[in-house]
Amino acid sequence: MKTSEKVFIAVCIAAIVIASASVYMSEHFRREGIRIVQPGTEESDSGYDVSVINSASKEDFMNVSGIGEVKAGDIIAYRDAMGGFKKVSQLKDVSGISDTIYSRIIEYFYSDKPAESLATETAASAETPASGPPNTTSSTQTIEQTKPASMTSPKTTDAPETSPPPETEILSEKAERRCVNINSASAEELESALLIDSGLAGEIVALRDKIHYFSQVQELYLCDSMDGETYRAIKNYILFE
Repeated sequence: MKTSEKVFIAVCIAAIVIASASVYMSEHFRREGIRIVQPGTEESDSGYDVSVINSASKEDFMNVSGIGEVKAGDIIAYRDAMGGFKKVSQLKDVSGISDTIYSRIIEYFYSDKPAESLATETAASAETPASGPPNTTSSTQTIEQTKPASMTSPKTTDAPETSPPPETEILSEKAERRCVNINSASAEELESALLIDSGLAGEIVALRDKIHYFSQVQELYLCDSMDGETYRAIKNYILFE
């Protein structure tokens, strides 16, 4: 067989493998309720700056009523897999984000004052008398607050401040991880290099055999045990050489 024929056959096989992997990923994302949007195909919603939610942390999303740690992690994972939101309404493409929760996200990130705060301020102002003698109690409290500490209360010994943990301890986990070739490493090597459990390492190897090697890091989401937090922790250590 000529060399050109061998090259042609190899190219055809590679194309078939890539197409099969794409179909497999599309079906998986469809079952999970995830809609893939190619970069540049959609623009930001009118009036909303999409960079706000693209720079929000997991803790920021957890501050929204109805969003816990798991759902916040799903939002971050979807955002990372898609390379960032292209429009704010894509939040509703994340599994578990209903119209109600979406409205709360908009209120939290894009309203100067949430509706609850406005309602509280309105109620407080309604209870305040329109006229009357000055509140002597409040005036006395204000005067007391402006007095030096030595005049208002005896000096107490401040509790010793607790020193923050050394930066080396905070970064110890990242320092221990090391890059690894995901297309050639064994399950044990993946477990050791990426600091993941043996079950997930085995799933990665099994998926690699099924799709005939990884071509992009987002394919790790096809593993049943892969969650957003683990994905963000290991994605920068994945090599495809």
